[in-house]
Amino acid sequence: MQIKLIKVFLIILILSSLFLPNLSFNLTNNQIQAEEIKHLLRVYKTGLGVITTDPVGIDCGDDCSESYLEGTQVKLTATADDGWVLTGWRFDKADSIGAQLCELAMLRAINTRNPVSLSCTIPIKRPIDVYITFERGGVIEVVKTGSGTVISSPTGIDCGCNCQGVFLGDPGFVTLTAIPASGATFIGWEGDCSGIEDCLLYIDHHHRNVIARFSKEGQYMLTVNKIGSGTITSSPLGINCGDDCNESYENGTRVNLTVKADPGWSIAQLKFRGSCNRINEDLFLLRLLGQWPQPILSYTFTLNIIEPETIAVIFSPIALPPSADPKKWSFAIITDIHMGRGYPDYNSQGYEDSGEGEDYY
Repeated sequence: MQIKLIKVFLIILILSSLFLPNLSFNLTNNQIQAEEIKHLLRVYKTGLGVITTDPVGIDCGDDCSESYLEGTQVKLTATADDGWVLTGWRFDKADSIGAQLCELAMLRAINTRNPVSLSCTIPIKRPIDVYITFERGGVIEVVKTGSGTVISSPTGIDCGCNCQGVFLGDPGFVTLTAIPASGATFIGWEGDCSGIEDCLLYIDHHHRNVIARFSKEGQYMLTVNKIGSGTITSSPLGINCGDDCNESYENGTRVNLTVKADPGWSIAQLKFRGSCNRINEDLFLLRLLGQWPQPILSYTFTLNIIEPETIAVIFSPIALPPSADPKKWSFAIITDIHMGRGYPDYNSQGYEDSGEGEDYY
């Protein structure tokens, strides 16, 4: 009996020496592989321009793909060649909030400025494809001093803060008009414009630089348009909408607006006329997405008053009526980057629905 036990013990020792080291080795290899997971970042380019990355790896040009360790923060920079402009920036397979915010910021910048160079940073969490488009066009860049705005015809510049405009297609003329803020005066043009009258520039796929000088004193009007049931207040004081929905502020004033829905209502949308503060639309949308399905009842954001600004705040009711089916309660369809809530199949609330439980504004 003792001899049998000794044999069993020896067999166990032999098997342990054969398999346990391999098991430990395999676990170590798996741990190393988990720490070195890489994902492919690919750039697809249309038109003439260069896309680079930091950390280095892509110089597209010619080298348009690179694998990065999972979790790496990669800064993408797209720069148009002379006579070309950046007109498109889209991600495919980008499912992180960081990548979505990058795409929203790039699209907003392109739509308001059509710049020749843009950068943003994205986290690498899975394979990502980036589609970047350049087109032929001429650029006008306005530098503004003092209190006033510069607008262009055809549209492209509304400076305010949208002070770099791209004019695509064949060469042609662009007219710049200077508009002093309330209480300010226009002093004159410098650079590729001169005098105090409207400036006429010929655009032929080259960069034009203009300085517009206004006196420093001046005020801009902030206007709030409200739809639905709620209040909007400001700090510094001036807006209490409710009833008092307009106020003039000195150029450069930072105004905090607080939006509060009345009981039974939620904040559905923010819309901005001016270009300087429109990033708040994107930030609110991300908050809306991140908080779903809980309604947003209160929201505070900051405005930089450097142009006339009009804001639309839209509230929508959230109390489900007895006849509505709670299973169909959902966010509305996104159009552009705007989103709202509504009652599916409940027309007495003033919404129009598609018949599928998805409501449109």
